[in-house]
Amino acid sequence: MKVERITDIQRKEAYIDYRRMYTGNATLSLNTSGSVEVPIEFALEQTALGSIDITVNLLRKIEHPVLPVIDNLKEYIRELSTTGQLS
Repeated sequence: MKVERITDIQRKEAYIDYRRMYTGNATLSLNTSGSVEVPIEFALEQTALGSIDITVNLLRKIEHPVLPVIDNLKEYIRELSTTGQLS
């Protein structure tokens, strides 16, 4: 399983300064069924120690184990954040 890209990233209104919330469409390359596009919600929250916690929610079921998908999406989102691609 590989995350190809996340498109249509929209920042949601969050009333807490240390939490950024987004929606988007993740294109996943699954080993068994080719590519699939899944709507997602994700949040980046800065902890008191300065690290970033990422949470991801899939908004539609997929025919693949969810935990590896979530882990790969978190890595991809962390990379987007560190390269400044998330506003």
